[in-house]
Amino acid sequence: MAKISTLKKLSPEERIKKLKEIREKNLKEIEEAEKIIEESIKEIKIKQDIREIPMPSLEEINIQSLFTAGSLEQKVDEESPQPPKKEEEDFQAAYHTMASEFSRQPTGYVAQAMENLYNTVVETGYVTPGQAAEARAAYAVARQRERQISRGAYENISRQVAGQIVLAKNISKSIMEFYMQ
Repeated sequence: MAKISTLKKLSPEERIKKLKEIREKNLKEIEEAEKIIEESIKEIKIKQDIREIPMPSLEEINIQSLFTAGSLEQKVDEESPQPPKKEEEDFQAAYHTMASEFSRQPTGYVAQAMENLYNTVVETGYVTPGQAAEARAAYAVARQRERQISRGAYENISRQVAGQIVLAKNISKSIMEFYMQ
């Protein structure tokens, strides 16, 4: 940075020009520093979140007991989480509502709905049961239309509509797979 005494020796026009250059440079450095601060805060939060994740408890496993008749299957059945009935009922209700809605809409609407849902899932990083039901409904409707086309239910089908069916089917399938993970 230029020393103040050096700047005082310049003509007023040159001094103003130099000071504006210095200010511009400083503003850029401040913006960069703010970005680095934000990134550092995010990194600290991630590290804190990682520290808060509980460590799994280590249990001694009796390997011999796994090979006794029915023992492994029983253990898996006992430890498998069972979906609550209320959630399953809500999922089925949402599925039937969305399937009914999608079946009344044009294929382009279904494809667009799946694109929007996919973008939401990518943005949030997770799939809610309602979103999974919506994806499953769109997949079912797309498959139904695909079967109808193959049986000749529609005489003239455009490439665009066929592409929309494939798009809706593929996106909804990826969302359902993500939900099942």
